[in-house]
Amino acid sequence: MAVASPVAGTGLGSSTVEYLENQVRTAGLAQIILHARKVAVGFYEKYDYAIILPSHTMLGVLRHFLMRKQL
Repeated sequence: MAVASPVAGTGLGSSTVEYLENQVRTAGLAQIILHARKVAVGFYEKYDYAIILPSHTMLGVLRHFLMRKQL
């Protein structure tokens, strides 16, 4: 997920994460695993996601982190 610069800071990213988490809970799943760019790690940490794999390259872009949240 990424939020375009003009709408960054408007709550769109937060709303999207909350919606995703609710959908995952409704489906009866217990965790979410995602790849986050370095600049987004702090955003996800605010929602209790934790790094489970340090920096790696994904789609040719270095500095992705594998993150997980137990629901």
